[in-house]
Amino acid sequence: MTRGAGLTLALLLALHAAPGVHAAPHAPAPASAARPLVPVPADLAAALDAAAEQGQQGDARGAGEAFDRLLQDPRLTLLDDTQRSAVWMAAAWTAGTLEQWTLARQRVREALRLDPSNSLARYFLGSLQIDAGELDQGADSIIRAVQTEPGTPTLRTALAWALAAHLRDQPARLRPFLQALFDKGWTSDGVEPDDLWLSLATLQADAGEAEALATTLSRIDGPRELIALRSDKRFDPYLKRDDPRLDPVRAVHARIASLSDTLRRTPQFNDLTTEFGRLLLVAGREEEVLTLTEPLLAIAAGPEALPAEQRRSVAWLLDQRATALRRRGEHAQAVASLRLAVRAADPTGDTVSQRLNLGVLLAGLEQPEPALAEVSGLGDVSAYGESTRALVELVSALQLRDAARADRARTALAAVRAQAPQNPLEGLLADDRMDDAATALMAMLASPRTRVDALLSLQDMRTVPALPGDAARTARWRQLKQRPDVQAAVRQVGRIERYALYGDDDTR
Repeated sequence: MTRGAGLTLALLLALHAAPGVHAAPHAPAPASAARPLVPVPADLAAALDAAAEQGQQGDARGAGEAFDRLLQDPRLTLLDDTQRSAVWMAAAWTAGTLEQWTLARQRVREALRLDPSNSLARYFLGSLQIDAGELDQGADSIIRAVQTEPGTPTLRTALAWALAAHLRDQPARLRPFLQALFDKGWTSDGVEPDDLWLSLATLQADAGEAEALATTLSRIDGPRELIALRSDKRFDPYLKRDDPRLDPVRAVHARIASLSDTLRRTPQFNDLTTEFGRLLLVAGREEEVLTLTEPLLAIAAGPEALPAEQRRSVAWLLDQRATALRRRGEHAQAVASLRLAVRAADPTGDTVSQRLNLGVLLAGLEQPEPALAEVSGLGDVSAYGESTRALVELVSALQLRDAARADRARTALAAVRAQAPQNPLEGLLADDRMDDAATALMAMLASPRTRVDALLSLQDMRTVPALPGDAARTARWRQLKQRPDVQAAVRQVGRIERYALYGDDDTR
Protein backbone atom coordinates (compact mmCIF):
# COMPACT_ATOMS: atom_id res chain seq x y z
CA MET A 1 0.00 0.00 0.00
CA THR A 2 1.33 3.43 -0.85
CA ARG A 3 -1.19 5.94 0.40
CA GLY A 4 -2.67 6.38 3.85
CA ALA A 5 -1.57 9.31 5.95
CA GLY A 6 -4.17 11.94 6.52
CA LEU A 7 -7.31 9.97 5.77
CA THR A 8 -9.03 11.20 8.89
CA LEU A 9 -8.21 14.79 8.06
CA ALA A 10 -9.30 14.30 4.46
CA LEU A 11 -12.58 12.88 5.64
CA LEU A 12 -13.20 15.73 8.05
CA LEU A 13 -12.42 18.29 5.37
CA ALA A 14 -14.81 16.62 2.97
CA LEU A 15 -17.56 16.51 5.57
CA HIS A 16 -17.27 20.09 6.78
CA ALA A 17 -15.81 22.11 3.88
CA ALA A 18 -17.84 23.98 1.33
CA PRO A 19 -19.17 22.02 -1.65
CA GLY A 20 -16.79 21.70 -4.58
CA VAL A 21 -13.68 22.39 -2.52
CA HIS A 22 -11.95 19.30 -3.93
CA ALA A 23 -12.74 20.01 -7.57
CA ALA A 24 -9.58 20.54 -9.60
CA PRO A 25 -9.19 23.63 -11.79
CA HIS A 26 -10.85 23.15 -15.17
CA ALA A 27 -12.44 19.88 -14.04
CA PRO A 28 -16.24 19.60 -14.05
CA ALA A 29 -17.71 20.12 -10.60
CA PRO A 30 -19.61 17.25 -8.99
CA ALA A 31 -23.29 17.21 -9.84
CA SER A 32 -24.16 17.97 -6.23
CA ALA A 33 -21.86 20.98 -5.95
CA ALA A 34 -24.55 23.44 -6.95
CA ARG A 35 -27.03 22.44 -4.25
CA PRO A 36 -26.82 23.74 -0.68
CA LEU A 37 -24.90 21.57 1.74
CA VAL A 38 -27.29 19.78 4.08
CA PRO A 39 -25.96 19.85 7.66
CA VAL A 40 -24.46 16.51 8.61
CA PRO A 41 -25.85 15.02 11.81
CA ALA A 42 -23.24 15.34 14.50
CA ASP A 43 -23.44 11.69 15.48
CA LEU A 44 -22.90 10.57 11.86
CA ALA A 45 -19.90 12.86 11.44
CA ALA A 46 -18.46 11.54 14.72
CA ALA A 47 -19.03 7.91 13.68
CA LEU A 48 -17.34 8.42 10.30
CA ASP A 49 -14.37 10.16 11.86
CA ALA A 50 -14.10 7.51 14.58
CA ALA A 51 -14.04 4.73 11.96
CA ALA A 52 -11.29 6.45 10.00
CA GLU A 53 -9.33 7.16 13.18
CA GLN A 54 -9.69 3.51 14.20
CA GLY A 55 -7.99 2.53 10.96
CA GLN A 56 -5.26 5.12 11.44
CA GLN A 57 -4.50 3.67 14.88
CA GLY A 58 -3.96 0.19 13.44
CA ASP A 59 -7.29 -1.48 14.18
CA ALA A 60 -8.02 -2.29 10.55
CA ARG A 61 -10.52 -5.04 11.31
CA GLY A 62 -12.54 -2.86 13.66
CA ALA A 63 -12.44 -0.01 11.16
CA GLY A 64 -13.55 -2.38 8.39
CA GLU A 65 -16.56 -3.53 10.38
CA ALA A 66 -17.43 0.08 11.19
CA PHE A 67 -17.30 1.12 7.53
CA ASP A 68 -19.33 -1.93 6.50
CA ARG A 69 -22.10 -0.63 8.75
CA LEU A 70 -21.69 3.03 7.83
CA LEU A 71 -21.89 2.43 4.08
CA GLN A 72 -25.34 1.00 4.66
CA ASP A 73 -26.45 3.93 6.82
CA PRO A 74 -29.33 5.74 5.09
CA ARG A 75 -28.11 9.05 6.52
CA LEU A 76 -25.26 8.99 3.99
CA THR A 77 -27.80 10.26 1.47
CA LEU A 78 -27.67 13.57 3.37
CA LEU A 79 -24.08 14.07 2.16
CA ASP A 80 -23.23 15.53 -1.22
CA ASP A 81 -21.22 13.58 -3.79
CA THR A 82 -17.87 15.02 -2.70
CA GLN A 83 -18.50 14.03 0.90
CA ARG A 84 -19.77 10.56 0.05
CA SER A 85 -16.75 10.06 -2.20
CA ALA A 86 -14.47 10.73 0.78
CA VAL A 87 -16.38 8.17 2.84
CA TRP A 88 -16.10 5.52 0.13
CA MET A 89 -12.39 6.28 -0.22
CA ALA A 90 -11.81 5.82 3.51
CA ALA A 91 -13.72 2.54 3.36
CA ALA A 92 -11.67 1.45 0.33
CA TRP A 93 -8.43 2.18 2.14
CA THR A 94 -9.57 0.15 5.13
CA ALA A 95 -10.41 -2.79 2.85
CA GLY A 96 -6.93 -2.51 1.39
CA THR A 97 -5.29 -2.70 4.80
CA LEU A 98 -7.23 -5.94 5.29
CA GLU A 99 -5.95 -7.17 1.90
CA GLN A 100 -9.51 -7.29 0.58
CA TRP A 101 -8.33 -6.15 -2.83
CA THR A 102 -11.49 -6.76 -4.83
CA LEU A 103 -13.58 -4.90 -2.26
CA ALA A 104 -11.03 -2.08 -2.13
CA ARG A 105 -11.26 -1.66 -5.90
CA GLN A 106 -15.05 -1.66 -5.87
CA ARG A 107 -15.14 1.00 -3.20
CA VAL A 108 -12.49 3.25 -4.70
CA ARG A 109 -14.25 3.12 -8.07
CA GLU A 110 -17.48 4.16 -6.36
CA ALA A 111 -15.56 7.02 -4.75
CA LEU A 112 -14.41 8.14 -8.20
CA ARG A 113 -17.87 7.73 -9.71
CA LEU A 114 -19.22 10.09 -7.09
CA ASP A 115 -16.35 12.58 -7.43
CA PRO A 116 -13.99 12.15 -10.41
CA SER A 117 -11.77 14.91 -8.95
CA ASN A 118 -11.03 12.88 -5.79
CA SER A 119 -7.27 12.72 -6.33
CA LEU A 120 -6.68 10.65 -3.18
CA ALA A 121 -8.96 7.96 -4.61
CA ARG A 122 -7.24 8.24 -7.98
CA TYR A 123 -3.81 7.72 -6.35
CA PHE A 124 -5.12 4.73 -4.42
CA LEU A 125 -6.63 3.14 -7.53
CA GLY A 126 -3.32 3.60 -9.31
CA SER A 127 -1.50 1.93 -6.42
CA LEU A 128 -3.89 -1.02 -6.50
CA GLN A 129 -3.42 -1.38 -10.24
CA ILE A 130 0.37 -1.23 -9.99
CA ASP A 131 0.40 -3.77 -7.16
CA ALA A 132 -1.70 -6.06 -9.39
CA GLY A 133 0.81 -5.75 -12.23
CA GLU A 134 -1.43 -3.47 -14.32
CA LEU A 135 1.40 -1.00 -14.80
CA ASP A 136 0.06 1.02 -17.71
CA GLN A 137 -3.40 1.39 -16.15
CA GLY A 138 -1.82 2.33 -12.83
CA ALA A 139 0.41 4.87 -14.50
CA ASP A 140 -2.59 6.45 -16.21
CA SER A 141 -4.43 6.70 -12.89
CA ILE A 142 -1.45 8.30 -11.15
CA ILE A 143 -0.88 10.73 -14.02
CA ARG A 144 -4.51 11.83 -13.90
CA ALA A 145 -4.32 12.24 -10.12
CA VAL A 146 -1.25 14.46 -10.47
CA GLN A 147 -2.91 16.52 -13.19
CA THR A 148 -6.16 17.05 -11.29
CA GLU A 149 -4.95 17.31 -7.69
CA PRO A 150 -5.32 20.89 -6.45
CA GLY A 151 -2.05 22.48 -5.43
CA THR A 152 1.25 20.63 -5.13
CA PRO A 153 0.89 16.89 -5.81
CA THR A 154 1.18 14.61 -2.79
CA LEU A 155 2.79 11.86 -4.84
CA ARG A 156 5.35 9.81 -2.91
CA THR A 157 8.93 10.09 -4.12
CA ALA A 158 9.47 6.34 -4.60
CA LEU A 159 6.31 6.06 -6.71
CA ALA A 160 7.30 9.07 -8.82
CA TRP A 161 10.65 7.52 -9.72
CA ALA A 162 9.14 4.07 -10.30
CA LEU A 163 6.60 5.53 -12.71
CA ALA A 164 9.22 7.58 -14.53
CA ALA A 165 11.31 4.42 -14.98
CA HIS A 166 8.32 2.43 -16.23
CA LEU A 167 7.36 5.16 -18.70
CA ARG A 168 10.88 5.72 -19.98
CA ASP A 169 10.04 4.20 -23.37
CA GLN A 170 6.60 5.81 -23.52
CA PRO A 171 7.26 9.52 -24.11
CA ALA A 172 3.60 10.21 -24.86
CA ARG A 173 2.82 9.25 -21.25
CA LEU A 174 6.06 10.28 -19.58
CA ARG A 175 5.99 13.84 -20.89
CA PRO A 176 2.58 14.88 -19.45
CA PHE A 177 3.42 13.15 -16.16
CA LEU A 178 6.69 15.03 -15.73
CA GLN A 179 5.19 18.27 -17.02
CA ALA A 180 2.38 18.12 -14.47
CA LEU A 181 4.85 17.53 -11.63
CA PHE A 182 7.03 20.38 -12.88
CA ASP A 183 4.20 22.85 -13.41
CA LYS A 184 2.79 22.19 -9.93
CA GLY A 185 6.11 22.67 -8.17
CA TRP A 186 6.49 19.10 -6.94
CA THR A 187 9.66 18.32 -4.99
CA SER A 188 11.03 15.25 -3.26
CA ASP A 189 10.66 16.24 0.38
CA GLY A 190 11.89 19.73 -0.49
CA VAL A 191 14.64 18.54 -2.86
CA GLU A 192 14.34 19.44 -6.53
CA PRO A 193 14.20 16.16 -8.52
CA ASP A 194 16.75 17.35 -11.06
CA ASP A 195 17.01 13.94 -12.72
CA LEU A 196 13.30 14.01 -13.51
CA TRP A 197 13.57 17.56 -14.82
CA LEU A 198 16.52 16.42 -16.96
CA SER A 199 14.28 13.73 -18.45
CA LEU A 200 11.63 16.37 -19.14
CA ALA A 201 14.19 18.69 -20.70
CA THR A 202 15.41 15.88 -22.96
CA LEU A 203 11.88 15.22 -24.20
CA GLN A 204 11.38 18.95 -24.81
CA ALA A 205 14.68 19.25 -26.67
CA ASP A 206 13.82 16.29 -28.90
CA ALA A 207 10.47 17.95 -29.67
CA GLY A 208 12.13 21.31 -30.37
CA GLU A 209 10.05 23.13 -27.76
CA ALA A 210 12.43 25.96 -26.95
CA GLU A 211 10.19 28.02 -24.66
CA ALA A 212 9.14 25.10 -22.45
CA LEU A 213 12.73 23.84 -22.39
CA ALA A 214 14.07 27.20 -21.23
CA THR A 215 11.66 27.13 -18.29
CA THR A 216 12.71 23.62 -17.35
CA LEU A 217 16.42 24.39 -17.61
CA SER A 218 16.02 27.32 -15.24
CA ARG A 219 15.15 24.90 -12.41
CA ILE A 220 17.98 22.42 -12.99
CA ASP A 221 21.01 23.08 -10.82
CA GLY A 222 22.12 19.64 -9.67
CA PRO A 223 25.80 18.93 -10.49
CA ARG A 224 25.16 15.62 -12.22
CA GLU A 225 22.38 17.08 -14.34
CA LEU A 226 24.43 20.16 -15.25
CA ILE A 227 27.22 17.88 -16.46
CA ALA A 228 24.65 15.99 -18.53
CA LEU A 229 23.38 19.22 -20.10
CA ARG A 230 26.90 20.41 -20.88
CA SER A 231 27.96 17.08 -22.40
CA ASP A 232 24.94 16.59 -24.71
CA LYS A 233 24.98 18.71 -27.89
CA ARG A 234 21.17 18.66 -28.01
CA PHE A 235 21.21 21.39 -25.40
CA ASP A 236 23.90 23.60 -26.98
CA PRO A 237 21.39 26.00 -28.60
CA TYR A 238 19.77 26.65 -25.23
CA LEU A 239 22.81 27.07 -22.96
CA LYS A 240 25.58 29.60 -22.44
CA ARG A 241 28.46 27.37 -21.48
CA ASP A 242 30.31 30.18 -19.70
CA ASP A 243 27.31 30.97 -17.48
CA PRO A 244 28.49 30.55 -13.84
CA ARG A 245 25.13 28.98 -13.00
CA LEU A 246 26.05 26.04 -15.24
CA ASP A 247 29.34 25.33 -13.43
CA PRO A 248 28.80 21.92 -11.74
CA VAL A 249 31.55 22.44 -9.16
CA ARG A 250 30.14 25.80 -8.13
CA ALA A 251 26.65 24.30 -8.06
CA VAL A 252 27.53 21.40 -5.77
CA HIS A 253 29.22 23.60 -3.18
CA ALA A 254 26.36 26.11 -3.29
CA ARG A 255 23.85 23.35 -2.68
CA ILE A 256 25.90 21.90 0.16
CA ALA A 257 26.05 25.31 1.85
CA SER A 258 22.31 25.84 1.47
CA LEU A 259 21.39 22.38 2.76
CA SER A 260 23.86 22.66 5.63
CA ASP A 261 22.11 25.80 6.80
CA THR A 262 18.67 24.19 6.47
CA LEU A 263 19.65 21.04 8.35
CA ARG A 264 21.34 23.05 11.08
CA ARG A 265 18.04 24.78 11.77
CA THR A 266 15.83 21.70 11.42
CA PRO A 267 17.87 18.51 11.88
CA GLN A 268 15.98 15.43 10.70
CA PHE A 269 16.28 12.22 8.70
CA ASN A 270 14.58 12.73 5.35
CA ASP A 271 15.32 13.28 1.67
CA LEU A 272 17.04 16.57 2.47
CA THR A 273 19.53 14.74 4.66
CA THR A 274 20.23 12.03 2.11
CA GLU A 275 20.63 14.66 -0.62
CA PHE A 276 23.13 16.45 1.62
CA GLY A 277 25.12 13.25 2.07
CA ARG A 278 25.01 12.49 -1.64
CA LEU A 279 26.34 15.94 -2.53
CA LEU A 280 29.16 15.63 -0.01
CA LEU A 281 30.21 12.43 -1.77
CA VAL A 282 30.02 14.10 -5.18
CA ALA A 283 32.32 16.84 -3.84
CA GLY A 284 34.74 14.33 -2.30
CA ARG A 285 34.10 15.40 1.28
CA GLU A 286 34.16 11.91 2.79
CA GLU A 287 35.15 13.02 6.29
CA GLU A 288 32.01 15.12 6.53
CA VAL A 289 29.91 12.15 5.42
CA LEU A 290 31.43 10.06 8.20
CA THR A 291 30.76 12.82 10.75
CA LEU A 292 27.19 13.21 9.50
CA THR A 293 26.46 9.49 9.74
CA GLU A 294 28.36 8.57 12.92
CA PRO A 295 25.30 9.07 15.19
CA LEU A 296 23.29 6.70 13.00
CA LEU A 297 25.28 3.65 14.00
CA ALA A 298 23.54 3.38 17.36
CA ILE A 299 20.13 4.22 15.90
CA ALA A 300 20.39 1.66 13.11
CA ALA A 301 21.35 -1.10 15.51
CA GLY A 302 17.82 -0.93 16.90
CA PRO A 303 15.75 0.93 14.30
CA GLU A 304 12.32 -0.45 15.18
CA ALA A 305 11.22 2.73 16.93
CA LEU A 306 11.94 4.93 13.91
CA PRO A 307 9.06 5.88 11.60
CA ALA A 308 9.19 4.14 8.23
CA GLU A 309 10.15 7.25 6.28
CA GLN A 310 13.06 7.92 8.67
CA ARG A 311 14.26 4.32 8.44
CA ARG A 312 14.47 4.66 4.67
CA SER A 313 16.60 7.80 5.02
CA VAL A 314 18.81 6.25 7.68
CA ALA A 315 19.40 3.26 5.40
CA TRP A 316 20.50 5.49 2.52
CA LEU A 317 22.76 7.55 4.79
CA LEU A 318 24.47 4.37 5.97
CA ASP A 319 24.79 3.37 2.33
CA GLN A 320 26.58 6.69 1.74
CA ARG A 321 28.77 6.04 4.77
CA ALA A 322 29.81 2.76 3.17
CA THR A 323 30.89 4.64 0.03
CA ALA A 324 32.98 7.06 2.09
CA LEU A 325 34.64 4.17 3.94
CA ARG A 326 35.33 2.28 0.71
CA ARG A 327 37.03 5.35 -0.77
CA ARG A 328 39.30 5.42 2.29
CA GLY A 329 40.17 1.76 1.79
CA GLU A 330 38.30 0.70 4.95
CA HIS A 331 36.56 -2.18 3.23
CA ALA A 332 35.48 -4.24 6.23
CA GLN A 333 33.88 -1.19 7.79
CA ALA A 334 32.15 -0.40 4.48
CA VAL A 335 30.63 -3.89 4.41
CA ALA A 336 29.51 -3.51 8.02
CA SER A 337 27.87 -0.17 7.24
CA LEU A 338 25.92 -1.65 4.34
CA ARG A 339 24.82 -4.60 6.45
CA LEU A 340 23.55 -2.10 9.01
CA ALA A 341 21.80 -0.22 6.19
CA VAL A 342 19.94 -3.40 5.24
CA ARG A 343 18.88 -3.80 8.88
CA ALA A 344 17.69 -0.20 9.06
CA ALA A 345 15.77 -0.17 5.78
CA ASP A 346 12.03 0.22 5.32
CA PRO A 347 10.12 -2.10 7.73
CA THR A 348 7.82 -3.20 4.90
CA GLY A 349 10.80 -5.16 3.59
CA ASP A 350 12.12 -2.75 0.97
CA THR A 351 15.80 -3.62 1.39
CA VAL A 352 16.42 -4.27 -2.31
CA SER A 353 18.68 -1.27 -3.01
CA GLN A 354 20.89 -1.84 0.01
CA ARG A 355 21.18 -5.59 -0.65
CA LEU A 356 22.10 -5.00 -4.29
CA ASN A 357 24.72 -2.43 -3.29
CA LEU A 358 26.11 -4.85 -0.71
CA GLY A 359 26.28 -7.55 -3.37
CA VAL A 360 28.18 -5.21 -5.69
CA LEU A 361 30.64 -4.36 -2.92
CA LEU A 362 31.22 -8.00 -1.92
CA ALA A 363 31.77 -9.05 -5.54
CA GLY A 364 34.27 -6.20 -5.89
CA LEU A 365 36.06 -7.49 -2.80
CA GLU A 366 36.24 -10.95 -4.42
CA GLN A 367 33.83 -12.51 -1.95
CA PRO A 368 31.58 -14.21 -4.51
CA GLU A 369 29.58 -16.54 -2.28
CA PRO A 370 28.46 -13.81 0.18
CA ALA A 371 27.74 -11.57 -2.83
CA LEU A 372 25.49 -14.21 -4.38
CA ALA A 373 23.71 -14.72 -1.06
CA GLU A 374 22.89 -11.02 -0.84
CA VAL A 375 21.30 -10.77 -4.29
CA SER A 376 19.34 -14.02 -4.13
CA GLY A 377 15.70 -14.12 -3.09
CA LEU A 378 14.98 -10.47 -3.85
CA GLY A 379 11.74 -11.24 -5.67
CA ASP A 380 10.44 -8.86 -8.32
CA VAL A 381 12.74 -5.91 -8.95
CA SER A 382 12.94 -3.16 -11.55
CA ALA A 383 14.75 -3.71 -14.84
CA TYR A 384 17.74 -1.81 -13.47
CA GLY A 385 17.65 -3.84 -10.26
CA GLU A 386 17.48 -7.06 -12.27
CA SER A 387 20.46 -5.96 -14.36
CA THR A 388 22.45 -5.18 -11.21
CA ARG A 389 21.60 -8.55 -9.71
CA ALA A 390 22.60 -10.34 -12.92
CA LEU A 391 25.90 -8.44 -13.11
CA VAL A 392 26.75 -9.42 -9.52
CA GLU A 393 25.91 -13.02 -10.42
CA LEU A 394 28.09 -12.92 -13.54
CA VAL A 395 31.09 -11.37 -11.78
CA SER A 396 30.73 -13.80 -8.87
CA ALA A 397 30.31 -16.81 -11.18
CA LEU A 398 33.46 -15.85 -13.09
CA GLN A 399 35.35 -15.65 -9.80
CA LEU A 400 34.02 -19.10 -8.83
CA ARG A 401 34.66 -20.47 -12.35
CA ASP A 402 31.02 -21.59 -12.42
CA ALA A 403 30.28 -21.69 -16.16
CA ALA A 404 26.61 -22.67 -15.82
CA ARG A 405 25.82 -19.84 -13.39
CA ALA A 406 27.73 -17.38 -15.59
CA ASP A 407 25.65 -18.39 -18.62
CA ARG A 408 22.43 -17.89 -16.67
CA ALA A 409 23.61 -14.43 -15.65
CA ARG A 410 24.45 -13.55 -19.25
CA THR A 411 20.95 -14.59 -20.30
CA ALA A 412 19.43 -12.43 -17.56
CA LEU A 413 21.53 -9.43 -18.64
CA ALA A 414 20.52 -9.87 -22.27
CA ALA A 415 16.84 -9.97 -21.27
CA VAL A 416 16.95 -6.44 -19.76
CA ARG A 417 19.40 -4.85 -22.21
CA ALA A 418 16.70 -2.74 -23.87
CA GLN A 419 15.37 -1.33 -20.58
CA ALA A 420 18.65 -1.00 -18.64
CA PRO A 421 21.64 -1.16 -21.02
CA GLN A 422 24.45 0.00 -18.71
CA ASN A 423 24.92 -3.20 -16.68
CA PRO A 424 24.66 -5.48 -19.75
CA LEU A 425 27.52 -3.38 -21.16
CA GLU A 426 29.44 -4.05 -17.94
CA GLY A 427 28.78 -7.74 -18.46
CA LEU A 428 30.41 -7.59 -21.88
CA LEU A 429 33.43 -5.93 -20.28
CA ALA A 430 33.55 -8.61 -17.59
CA ASP A 431 33.70 -11.20 -20.41
CA ASP A 432 36.38 -9.18 -22.27
CA ARG A 433 34.14 -8.86 -25.34
CA MET A 434 35.52 -5.47 -26.34
CA ASP A 435 34.07 -5.21 -29.84
CA ASP A 436 30.60 -6.11 -28.57
CA ALA A 437 31.01 -3.61 -25.73
CA ALA A 438 31.95 -0.88 -28.21
CA THR A 439 28.89 -1.67 -30.32
CA ALA A 440 26.66 -1.51 -27.24
CA LEU A 441 28.14 1.79 -26.06
CA MET A 442 27.82 3.39 -29.49
CA ALA A 443 24.19 2.26 -29.65
CA MET A 444 23.57 3.98 -26.32
CA LEU A 445 25.13 7.17 -27.66
CA ALA A 446 23.02 7.02 -30.81
CA SER A 447 19.76 6.57 -28.93
CA PRO A 448 18.10 9.79 -27.70
CA ARG A 449 16.76 7.83 -24.72
CA THR A 450 20.06 6.45 -23.43
CA ARG A 451 22.49 9.12 -24.65
CA VAL A 452 22.52 11.09 -21.41
CA ASP A 453 23.54 8.06 -19.32
CA ALA A 454 26.21 7.08 -21.83
CA LEU A 455 27.73 10.56 -21.93
CA LEU A 456 27.68 10.84 -18.14
CA SER A 457 29.59 7.57 -17.84
CA LEU A 458 32.26 8.85 -20.24
CA GLN A 459 33.16 12.13 -18.53
CA ASP A 460 36.59 12.52 -16.91
CA MET A 461 35.86 12.66 -13.19
CA ARG A 462 37.76 12.20 -9.93
CA THR A 463 38.50 8.56 -9.19
CA VAL A 464 39.61 6.18 -6.48
CA PRO A 465 41.28 2.78 -7.12
CA ALA A 466 38.94 0.04 -8.25
CA LEU A 467 38.32 -2.90 -5.92
CA PRO A 468 40.24 -6.09 -6.79
CA GLY A 469 37.20 -7.82 -8.30
CA ASP A 470 36.44 -4.80 -10.49
CA ALA A 471 39.98 -3.87 -11.56
CA ALA A 472 40.09 -5.78 -14.85
CA ARG A 473 36.66 -4.53 -15.91
CA THR A 474 37.62 -0.95 -15.05
CA ALA A 475 40.82 -1.20 -17.10
CA ARG A 476 38.81 -2.49 -20.07
CA TRP A 477 36.38 0.41 -19.70
CA ARG A 478 39.26 2.87 -20.01
CA GLN A 479 40.46 1.06 -23.13
CA LEU A 480 36.93 1.13 -24.54
CA LYS A 481 36.65 4.85 -23.92
CA GLN A 482 39.79 5.55 -25.97
CA ARG A 483 38.81 3.52 -29.02
CA PRO A 484 38.64 5.67 -32.16
CA ASP A 485 35.18 4.39 -33.09
CA VAL A 486 33.83 5.26 -29.64
CA GLN A 487 35.49 8.67 -29.68
CA ALA A 488 33.96 9.39 -33.11
CA ALA A 489 30.51 8.36 -31.85
CA VAL A 490 30.90 10.71 -28.88
CA ARG A 491 31.88 13.67 -31.08
CA GLN A 492 28.73 13.23 -33.17
CA VAL A 493 26.37 13.80 -30.25
CA GLY A 494 28.33 15.27 -27.34
CA ARG A 495 31.68 15.88 -25.69
CA ILE A 496 33.88 14.63 -22.87
CA GLU A 497 35.17 17.13 -20.31
CA ARG A 498 37.02 16.99 -17.00
CA TYR A 499 35.31 17.82 -13.69
CA ALA A 500 36.80 17.91 -10.20
CA LEU A 501 33.87 15.87 -8.89
CA TYR A 502 32.99 12.21 -8.44
CA GLY A 503 30.55 10.63 -10.89
CA ASP A 504 28.15 7.71 -10.58
CA ASP A 505 31.08 5.28 -10.66
CA ASP A 506 33.90 6.75 -8.63
CA THR A 507 36.55 4.40 -10.05
CA ARG A 508 36.32 5.74 -13.64
